[in-house]
Amino acid sequence: MSALDPDFISAMRPVSSAIQEPVGHAFVIQLEPDSVAGERINVGVCVVTAQEERLVRFVTDFSRLEALYGADTVALLKTLVDLARVAALSGERLTGGSVLFGMPQPFFNRAPAHYLEQLFERVVPAGRALASQKILVPMQL
Repeated sequence: MSALDPDFISAMRPVSSAIQEPVGHAFVIQLEPDSVAGERINVGVCVVTAQEERLVRFVTDFSRLEALYGADTVALLKTLVDLARVAALSGERLTGGSVLFGMPQPFFNRAPAHYLEQLFERVVPAGRALASQKILVPMQL
């Protein structure tokens, strides 16, 4: 068999040249309670499946944010989170104001609900459990 044999050439081609389609896309949801300071807080994530199903997860325990910003600001943050949840679930794009949706990024080879949880844990530090809230299991030697 020579290197020019058509069977040899066809055997060397990739099995599939199809481009993989994303399972969906996801974006981070941020709040900017003080536009003068310009500080943004990641408070949630949204996953939109290829079938346009929308899944969201937001901070539910505001104790970390209260420690940083105080009770008055946290009351505002809770209101903004409620507004962001409604907008993200409805697909409404908010313009201006204190609620910001990040640039949608595609994701591949993951179940949407699982990816939502992974993304939330990775990009929303305020949503993580406090050390005092974690259950410690004693080690036995």
